[in-house]
Amino acid sequence: QVPHFKVAPEEFLKFQFQRFTTLNLHPSNTDISVAVAGILNFFNCTTACLICAKAECLLNLEKLLRQFLISKDTLSVRMLDDSGDPTPLLKEIRDDKTSTIIVHANASMSHIILQKAAELGMASAYYTYIFTNLEFSLQQLDSFLDDRVNILGFSTFNQLHAFFQEFVQSLNQSWQENCDHAPFTGPALSSALLFDAVYAVVTAVQELNRSQEIGVKPLSCGSAQIWQHGTSLMNYLRMVELEGLTGHIEFNSKGQRSNYALKILQYTRNGFRQIGRWHVSEGLTMDNRIFSSNISDNLFNTTLIVTTILENPYLMLKGNHQALEGNDRYEGFCVDMLKELAEILHFNYKIRLVGDGVYGVPEVNGTWTGMVGELIARKADLAVAVMTLGMSILYRVHMKADLAVAGLTITAEREKVIDFSKPFMTLGISILYRVHMGLPKLALPMSNSSIQQPSVDFAQEYMWPFGPCDWQKSFSRDSILLSNIRREETPPLWSHNKAQLTPYEWYSPHPCSQGRCNLLVNQYSLGNSLWFPVGGFMQQGSTIAPRALSTRCVSGVWWAFTLIIISSYTANLAAFLTVQRMDVPIESVDDLADQTAIEYGTIHGGSSMTFFQNSRYQTYQRMWNYMYSKQPSVFVKSTEEGIARVLNSNYAFLLESTMNEYYRQRNCNLTQVGGLLDTKGYGIGMPVGSIFRDEFDLAILQLQENNRLEILKRKWWEGGKCPKEEDHRAKGLGMENIGGIFVVLICGLIVAIFMAMLEFLWSLRHSEQTEVSVCQEMVTELRSIILCKDSLHPRRRRGGMIRTRPIIAEERRPCSTTTLSNGKLCGGEFQEGNMDQPSGRSFMQVLCEKYSPENFPYRRGPGMGVHVPATPQGSPMKDRLNLPSVLVLNSCGITCAGEENEIAAFCAHVSELDLSDNKLDNWHEVSKIVSNVPHLEFLNLSSNPLNLSVLERTCAGSFAGVRKLVLNNSKASWETVHTILQELPDLEELFLCLNDYETVSCSPVCCQSLKLLHITDNNLQDWTEIRKLGIMFPSLDTLVLANNHLTTIEESNDSLARLFPNLRSISLHRSAFKQSRKALHKCSPSRLPSIIKLNGSVITDGEREDSERFFIRYYLDFPPEEVPFRYHELVTKYGKLEPLAVVDLRPRSSAKVEVHFKDKVEEISIRLDQTVAELKKQLKTVVHLSTSNMLLYYFDHEVPFGPEEMKYNSRALHSYGIQDGDKFFVEPKSK
Repeated sequence: QVPHFKVAPEEFLKFQFQRFTTLNLHPSNTDISVAVAGILNFFNCTTACLICAKAECLLNLEKLLRQFLISKDTLSVRMLDDSGDPTPLLKEIRDDKTSTIIVHANASMSHIILQKAAELGMASAYYTYIFTNLEFSLQQLDSFLDDRVNILGFSTFNQLHAFFQEFVQSLNQSWQENCDHAPFTGPALSSALLFDAVYAVVTAVQELNRSQEIGVKPLSCGSAQIWQHGTSLMNYLRMVELEGLTGHIEFNSKGQRSNYALKILQYTRNGFRQIGRWHVSEGLTMDNRIFSSNISDNLFNTTLIVTTILENPYLMLKGNHQALEGNDRYEGFCVDMLKELAEILHFNYKIRLVGDGVYGVPEVNGTWTGMVGELIARKADLAVAVMTLGMSILYRVHMKADLAVAGLTITAEREKVIDFSKPFMTLGISILYRVHMGLPKLALPMSNSSIQQPSVDFAQEYMWPFGPCDWQKSFSRDSILLSNIRREETPPLWSHNKAQLTPYEWYSPHPCSQGRCNLLVNQYSLGNSLWFPVGGFMQQGSTIAPRALSTRCVSGVWWAFTLIIISSYTANLAAFLTVQRMDVPIESVDDLADQTAIEYGTIHGGSSMTFFQNSRYQTYQRMWNYMYSKQPSVFVKSTEEGIARVLNSNYAFLLESTMNEYYRQRNCNLTQVGGLLDTKGYGIGMPVGSIFRDEFDLAILQLQENNRLEILKRKWWEGGKCPKEEDHRAKGLGMENIGGIFVVLICGLIVAIFMAMLEFLWSLRHSEQTEVSVCQEMVTELRSIILCKDSLHPRRRRGGMIRTRPIIAEERRPCSTTTLSNGKLCGGEFQEGNMDQPSGRSFMQVLCEKYSPENFPYRRGPGMGVHVPATPQGSPMKDRLNLPSVLVLNSCGITCAGEENEIAAFCAHVSELDLSDNKLDNWHEVSKIVSNVPHLEFLNLSSNPLNLSVLERTCAGSFAGVRKLVLNNSKASWETVHTILQELPDLEELFLCLNDYETVSCSPVCCQSLKLLHITDNNLQDWTEIRKLGIMFPSLDTLVLANNHLTTIEESNDSLARLFPNLRSISLHRSAFKQSRKALHKCSPSRLPSIIKLNGSVITDGEREDSERFFIRYYLDFPPEEVPFRYHELVTKYGKLEPLAVVDLRPRSSAKVEVHFKDKVEEISIRLDQTVAELKKQLKTVVHLSTSNMLLYYFDHEVPFGPEEMKYNSRALHSYGIQDGDKFFVEPKSK
């Protein structure tokens, strides 16, 4: 009677032929079932799926299955097939829209299931995984998991135990010595249970020893004697109560563990954390604070993908959306609401338009279209291409969507397949129809009368816009102006021969005579003085242009006056002539349903269509029958199409009242017929079971309480120009409307008179003294003005001085041209001087187009350019061109340099230049650009066809100041590279990626300054080519060789360390090495002691020591002449290490056993990789019984227990631990 402890999980519910009680330290499957059921109840989960790795799963989790049967919730059970691939099974779960998955499998299979789920997009926030295996928390979950995925598991470890840390350190040390092929993930549960078993036995033996003296004597398993203290020891074991590494240890009468707790762990980005516990007697206790904060943590700083649809005014493209990126391209009510929600909930979002452009309706096969379909397929969260400049590689990521934010109506049918937030807008279906115009209402628009006239003469209609007082003042004004303009714009002149009042209006008709012509002409004759205001009044202008400051002042005021008067008259006249009675042939939805002359319909696939389709109201049913019979002609694809159809045909559009109001505000030809047909709301759509639903509900309620949603609606709905429908009659303009412009006119005339007097006095002051007084001169000029004398006068002279008119400035050059400092043109249309330029676009032309002030920010196109005045040659012009020190001119189609002196003037301060992805195929043109940028340090020439020309040393000399050079995908030859290296003494970084190099050509001159070399994505295969790089670049610090076809890095005589003495970082990603990746990773740090980074990861001290120890053992069996010197250095450091022991842990494949049937005994050899059913087939020839009539028992000759019935046909034989000499008993089934 020896006590028996079990530390493995239960395989069966009952044991056959059990003579003595077994104590099981492992938590029972029954307890785990109850714990899982408690978690499901806590999460209010009514639908779940159970994944079983073995058939015994249903027996082990019987309690869980019974609870689902009692509660009538849905639990689907899926069994893994013999292949062990869970992919088909997971696809079925995804198609069933099941979000809670219970996995009952060992730790390795659980990890495989989770990895396949991540590949299928099922490792996201919408899925919850519960793993019953107690060792799953020791697995290192890969980075492919979404941080928001909800993964739950169990653990029994008591990390506060006094021996726990010592226990972990001991296991870690043993693992490092014997299992260095994989990192130590943590103590195994079986080891901790074994420790607790020994601890329990020791405690029980100590208690037994206190009560009685224990005698020890040898016993034979074959004898009938028993150990006299076995029963006592078992009783003490049953009474043991202690705290072990796996928690509280206590046993019930059946030998099962009791009064213990299971920790409930949840996966986070930092590992697993405890969120609750399940106790055998107390049940489930969850930490609500941690669980609630976890939801907030998931939403905080999380980027949600928003699927939506273009619909005014909810979501619209900005006018300059082509020049913008991301969310900045959109505007509208939904965009502003998203910004408000993001500020409250602290999340980020990306907007993505729905693929098929519809809201979502169910198809015949049960699937959904539009935004609803994307939410169901979990392609939508709340909608992205990531663009990286320079040398970054672009990856296309399949984004999922979390939310649908648009005018998405909440309906019962949609609520069944997706979740909705609380409504953010309440509305209903309405009827939109165009206005039918009736006869005009002829009303005399007198400002002081509202009497309607039955009939009015047609000519009198043109008197309506102004009232009688306005017309009287206008005629008075014109008569005064005609006299004033003659006086003001005809400056009084002295009839005396020595002076003139204004030198600007009297000019010589023959300016080329250089003063020999004594005739002065004034363009303001009586006829011209009358014609000039008429031309301004009719807004047609004239050829007469005022010259004096006073005449220009009065002319400007007159033009402003006529502009306001004519504009007001025209606008009000148009209103009077177009005021008509607006009639609508229908007044309600019943009128619309009772007729067939006016067609009506709604958006196909929208909620309005679903409303009529499912309505049971008689009127709405008749309307649906009409629309169904006329489909698809009465349905439209978008609101804009429906509005256009209403305006252009006899059609009534059924749409939401909010959209009706929006378009009626902006088009006065539209009106609403009747009231609302129903009441519903717009909500934010989310996938079923979204953890963000409550958060968005609270945020929407907060926006409603703060009146923010109403403010946003007013912002996007109001602003229309249409008057209220009851106010359609135009009114005449009175003096209270346009009286201000008369005040401006009078003030302008007074200022003009004052200026004319100043001009007159100024001219007299600068003239010689005469006998004629100022008053006499003024009287003479006024007499000539009143008598309308001729406007021709002889030239007046004072003391021989000739008065000439000022020189008129030259006309400006047309704005479509750009004059540079050398007088040539830049930007805009090409002129004749540009015909000799090479075909394509020049560097200077692209520079002007992109960075000019008129084009800023970066507008391009014909007619655009920059005017730069002539300046001294070589002066910096960067301020006028807004040039930064870093110029990015990639993908601009540049083929040549352009004017070198302009490049030198504009780019004197530039330090970095990106010319990638252009059409530069001549090194001479590149040299022209670089030679005129004296401070250039970084140059990117990627993706230019530079292999079409040869680089001469004279051109390469212009690159002397460059420190960083990028020649990716330029197909530059090694001869070109060598020429550049010889002329670049300070080059520090060189990029030669994607150039299809198969070999490396050595340069005759070493480049001592190069520190970093990128030569990825080439076709280098032999390590001898890499050795050439070490010869050419002895000071190399970083070497990147990723994505090549290198097969080995074998080096002899320590040449690797001598070739790269200063190498600190090396990258060998995705190289086809013949050596194992493990051997490569182990040997590289030991071969190159100076390396501190390998493949981008820092080499720790522990990794370096492991590598050096591996290096020693790697060369243990090599001949002495092949052992590198580095081996002896490391042997001196660590000593000569012994080789690691080889342990074969593979299970046995066969065994020789005895088969007993009745009185017959036969010894046979059986395979252990087969199942019980296959063994029974093998025994058919021995016992001559059918497999269905055969009872098979297994007896282990090393265990004193009775035989065990092998009744599970699918169980593998190796799980029984069969050894040579074991026995099988065959009995026929009793009938």
